Amino acid sequence: MKKIFLVFICVALLISTACSQVNLQKGPSEKPTIIPTTKPTTIPTIVSTTKPTTKPTTKPTTRPTTKPTALPIAKPDSNILNGDLKSIIQKIYDTSHVQIPETAFTQVTTENSKYYLGTDHVEYIEAVVSEPLIDAIAHSVVLLRVKAGSDINKIKEDIKNNVDPRKWICTGVDPDNVIVDNIGNLIILIMSNDAAKLHEAFLALSK
Repeated sequence: MKKIFLVFICVALLISTACSQVNLQKGPSEKPTIIPTTKPTTIPTIVSTTKPTTKPTTKPTTRPTTKPTALPIAKPDSNILNGDLKSIIQKIYDTSHVQIPETAFTQVTTENSKYYLGTDHVEYIEAVVSEPLIDAIAHSVVLLRVKAGSDINKIKEDIKNNVDPRKWICTGVDPDNVIVDNIGNLIILIMSNDAAKLHEAFLALSK
């Protein structure tokens, strides 16, 4: 009985060994699935080696335009009465529309003031007289500029009372044609047959 059992065990072992060898010779029945490894497609970055031919447009720096500060221009005084005495007398002649004989301007001084004004006691800053070149024509226009604050009425009275309307040789003017007047500190003495028109032209200078 024991022999039979041993024989059975040996047969079983032989069968088992033979099967194992057959399996080893055959190998695995299924081939392993190979998953192909795909590398990501990389696009090569192309660096341009060519320098740009056109330079970037740069706007020129514009400096702000500064207008020069205009300095105030001193305008000449338009008031003729503040100007030259000779120019004032000439303006009177031009606007009076009187036919004036050919005259000359003379500066009134302390030496000749009595002849032109009838007195040498008048104080003034400046004085000019316009009289004909020929003594036979009775015509005289004297313009005086006196100091501010002077007694204008007294000066005019002194001139009016002392001037000689017949100082010329063999001729003279009527006392009614002797006019002494003023505009501000500007005093005028007119001795002429056209005294009224010349006086009117003088007063018009203040308008």
